[in-house]
Amino acid sequence: MLITDLNDDELIIIFSYCTESDHKQLVRTCNLFEKLIEDNFFERKCRPFLMVSHMKAHPEVFERTLNGYMKYSERIKTHQNWMYGTCRQIVFFQHRENYESLLELDSNYLYTTALGQFNLFKRRRKDGIDTDPILSIGDKNDSKIASLKRRDYMIAGCRLSGTIFTYDEENEYNEEFVRDSIDPLLDLDFVGDFFVTTSRRDTIFHKLSCELGMYTFDFSKNLNIGFNSIDINPLCDKILGAKSDSLHIIEPVKALVSNSYLNRAQIYNTKWLNNNSFVFTSNTNPLCLIDTRDFKRQEFSCGNFSATSVDYDGNNGLIYGTLLGMIILCDIRMPRTFEKVFHLDTPAICRNVKSDERHLYISTDNAIHMLNFDY
Repeated sequence: MLITDLNDDELIIIFSYCTESDHKQLVRTCNLFEKLIEDNFFERKCRPFLMVSHMKAHPEVFERTLNGYMKYSERIKTHQNWMYGTCRQIVFFQHRENYESLLELDSNYLYTTALGQFNLFKRRRKDGIDTDPILSIGDKNDSKIASLKRRDYMIAGCRLSGTIFTYDEENEYNEEFVRDSIDPLLDLDFVGDFFVTTSRRDTIFHKLSCELGMYTFDFSKNLNIGFNSIDINPLCDKILGAKSDSLHIIEPVKALVSNSYLNRAQIYNTKWLNNNSFVFTSNTNPLCLIDTRDFKRQEFSCGNFSATSVDYDGNNGLIYGTLLGMIILCDIRMPRTFEKVFHLDTPAICRNVKSDERHLYISTDNAIHMLNFDY
C-alpha cells in the first residue's frame, strides 16, 4: 500500500505532524500533496497574516475580494514586495490630450474607458496587459462615461447623456438602455439584477430582466435626492450615497435615507470594506473609516495629502492616489498605520486606482500606470 492510496482526511492528519519546512518539501513531490497542503495548511497560515484587522471576522468577504489564486510562497513574496516598495513600473497609453480613464479589474482582464469608449484588455503576469483590446464598445465620439462598475460576470457603466450600458462576460453580450432623466447620470452600482443610478436631481432603483433572450431595464423606485456617487454594500442592505461634503445611508427596501453624516471637507471617493464599514477620502483627511452601526469615525492616515481615489485589494490593504501624483499604500494591520509612498515616473493627478494581489493600476490624465509587485 502506498501513502497516496490514503484518503484526503487521513493524509491531512499525517501532515499535521509535519513542520512548515516539511510542508515546503512535500509540496514538491506530487500534485496531490501540493493541493492538500496549500488548501489546508498554507492557506490557513496565510490568511491571518495577509488579512487586514477588520477582515479577520469576515473571511467570506476576503474570499470574494481575491481576484485570483496564489500559492503560499507567491502571496508572501508579493506581500513583502508590497511592504518594502519593491515593484516594477510600466506605463501604457500615453497621450497628450487630458482625459480621465476609469478602471476595473479581475484576474484576467483590465477594463478601461477612453472618452466615450469602453475597452477590455488581456492581463499578463509580468508585462501588465496586451495593448490591443479584445473588445471595444461605443465610439470615442460618444458621450463621456461617468461611471464603470464590475460585479461577478457583469460590467455596467453610465454616460453623461443618460444611457446605461451592460456587458455580460459569460455570454459576451452587451446592451444599452436609456434612463429617463433630465440631468446627466453621475454614477451607478448594482448587485445581481438590482441596479441604482443617480443624477443631480434623483436616484432611481431598477431591475434588470431578461425575457425571450432580450434584456429590459425596469423602473422600480425613485428617491428624490441626487448624489455624486453611489455604492451598494456586499449584503445589499445599505447603499452609500455621497454628495460634496455629506454621506448618506439609504435603505434599498424602503427607498429612504436612514442616516446622514456631514464631513468637514469635500468627499472624493468611497469604498465599502464589509457590510457595515466603509472608507472615504477627502481633500483634508486622506483616509477615514466609518462604522455605520454607530457612525464612529477613525482616521487611518495622518499624511498631508489630498486623496482623489481609493481601492481595497482584499489582501494587502488600502491604496489611494493623490493630487500630487503619489500612490499611498496603507496597511491597517499595524498597531500604527503603515504607509508606503510611491512617486509616478511622470507626475500627474491620480484619477483612479485599482489593485489586486499582484498589480496596482493607476489612471492619470495622460496615461495608465501599472506597479507590478510580482516579479
